[in-house]
Amino acid sequence: MKMNVKLGMAALTSVLLLASCGGNTPVVNPPAVTVGMVTLPANPNGYTLTIRDSAGVVVAPGNYNTLTPGTYTATYSKDGFIPETQTFTATAGGTTNLVYPTLRPNTVSGAFYMDASGKMVAITSAPDTSRN
Repeated sequence: MKMNVKLGMAALTSVLLLASCGGNTPVVNPPAVTVGMVTLPANPNGYTLTIRDSAGVVVAPGNYNTLTPGTYTATYSKDGFIPETQTFTATAGGTTNLVYPTLRPNTVSGAFYMDASGKMVAITSAPDTSRN
């Protein structure tokens, strides 16, 4: 009987020891969200979207889901139409839903060029070709 008691105590100690191993599961906190993202609706008019950060640097389309919190501009453009720019703010953990505007047709006749900010500028005179 003495041996059975010792064997029973050893078995009980082993069970308690094994049970205590799994009882201290560490709590893992998810990492803090430090980026924001942009969602885009369908683009049936085929507009080109250019997003720039507050420093004017173009954000690659592949990075629209990892925007650093801050202010951005979204410029919508298409040949033959007047571009339109909207400002939005990306927040950490937030989603900004952009909506494509309806661009107005370009009614400027003659020649023009688009400057760096997307504004159309008319070319008002032809180069002087009378001199050789």
